[in-house]
Amino acid sequence: MKLHRKQLVELVNMIKNKKIKPAEIILYFHKRIVKLNPIIKAFLAFTREEDLQNSVDDIDGKLPGIPIGIKDNINTSIFPTSCAAKIESNIEEKYNAFAVEKILAEGGVIAGKTNLNEFGMVPPNYQDSLITTLNPWNLAHIPGGSSSGSAAAVAAGLIPASLGTDTGGSVRIPAAHCGLVGFKPTYGLISRCGVVAFAPTLDQIGPITKSVADAAYLMDIIAGYDVQDPLMSKTPEISFTDKKKLDDFLGVKFGLPADSLNNKVANSTRAKIKELANKITDLGGEIVDINLPDVEITKITYYIIAQSEVYQELTDKIPKNKGLCSKKDGLSNRINLSNSNMLSKETKRRILIGGFVQQNKFLYSQALKVRTKIINEFNDVFKKCDFVLTPTTPYPAEEIANKRKVVSEYTKPDFTTMANITGRPAITLPVGLSEDNLPIGAQLLGDYYADAKSMQVAENLEELLSFSEIRKEQLALF
Repeated sequence: MKLHRKQLVELVNMIKNKKIKPAEIILYFHKRIVKLNPIIKAFLAFTREEDLQNSVDDIDGKLPGIPIGIKDNINTSIFPTSCAAKIESNIEEKYNAFAVEKILAEGGVIAGKTNLNEFGMVPPNYQDSLITTLNPWNLAHIPGGSSSGSAAAVAAGLIPASLGTDTGGSVRIPAAHCGLVGFKPTYGLISRCGVVAFAPTLDQIGPITKSVADAAYLMDIIAGYDVQDPLMSKTPEISFTDKKKLDDFLGVKFGLPADSLNNKVANSTRAKIKELANKITDLGGEIVDINLPDVEITKITYYIIAQSEVYQELTDKIPKNKGLCSKKDGLSNRINLSNSNMLSKETKRRILIGGFVQQNKFLYSQALKVRTKIINEFNDVFKKCDFVLTPTTPYPAEEIANKRKVVSEYTKPDFTTMANITGRPAITLPVGLSEDNLPIGAQLLGDYYADAKSMQVAENLEELLSFSEIRKEQLALF
């Protein structure tokens, strides 16, 4: 039985109906990891078979024996958290992040720690510090970052689902490149307790799965109030799975920004988004022309805030790590001979940019003011529509060998950071393949706390597109 072709909710139902035992599922996926991880390089560490032998068949809960991958910037008690960095951590305390605890409480199994770009910082030429994860759709192409291992592991069928973190698109971009669903919830719906922060006002844990139903199922488990996280939302809990299926999109307005389909977007991507818009209108939905806040200003604002917070986090919270400078060091000593070989170029670049911003407080304070202005402008956008429809990425996954200039990362079209800057929910789902048979993702940006509604609409779109069959055919090797 090819269990790796099954979706998470299908596996759960098989266990509940006693068609398979939890221990069988645990060992099946473990064997997949042992066999295929040397090729895909999705996991930095995974649970040993002898430890899995203790798994019993009477595991209870919503995830009985279901293996879940955890991005290696999310703490677990059974594995150290390295953030895929070369520097040696002296932090000995190991504990489970709040979201991990909730998975374990429902009978879930931690399959292992998945790879990421060092500290979650995606470099222009996609060179990772420890190992380079490959895209299962084409091993010569990137899986996207920074939750690269989490996405590649699900796409290759090493695990049914995984957790990533999303600071500017780090769940949605790899999900799109790997033909999966990736969800970034409204800021504050999932506790950040136990996450090694990149930028605390932007970071959010999110699921990466094969279907919208799987993402909703996992969200029901990991969302919830945590007193340990001071930035948690105190709104009533949202149910992601207790929702009625939509028969059509009558009365639902989808804002389509003109800039999202300009000549900087790949032809295949533009064509698939137009096809999706036509399907929406066929089901009674309304496509509304909208103008988003200046994309370039949004991106610049994001980078100023993100790099400043990165600098603060690395110099405040990880001074114990060998090779990382102390906060008391001058800016000129941030990158020196003692650590130049231990941090990636991208990490050093962002520390320097963040240090510059921190020494020029005016830049950061102005960026916060602009962020408020952007939020207010998006508030006006959502008076005209229920969702904003865009590509998730401007083009499909690039080749790993494609050496891009550093500046290209800061100037390419961007559709994901607006969800983090404003704190709104956003979901990506696969809408088709490019001429090179690489997945293309569409993103739905919703209004605050419209997370369940976003899932509901995305699930209807998913049904129209039937991408799961394409995935099974194209990824037959895995």
